[in-house]
Amino acid sequence: MLQRMDPLWQWMLQTFGVAGTILSLCVALVVLLAWLVTPLGVWRLYVRGRRIEQLVTELHERTASASRQQQVERLKRDTARRRSRRRS
Repeated sequence: MLQRMDPLWQWMLQTFGVAGTILSLCVALVVLLAWLVTPLGVWRLYVRGRRIEQLVTELHERTASASRQQQVERLKRDTARRRSRRRS
């Protein structure tokens, strides 16, 4: 069986034994999965960041619109008060 394996695996078996070889393979698998999963995590963070940016922009626009509306109502009230004072 050892004759059919790659030299790397033979060397690992001879140097570290079966448990060390299995542990090394598990570590290699974790590194490979991390290499594959990291771009997905970065992409999700980017999408979340864009969504938060949209929400903040939308909130700012709504706040500015409400502020403008309050200012218009205040000006209308003040103008109506001035007109009523002039008439009386």
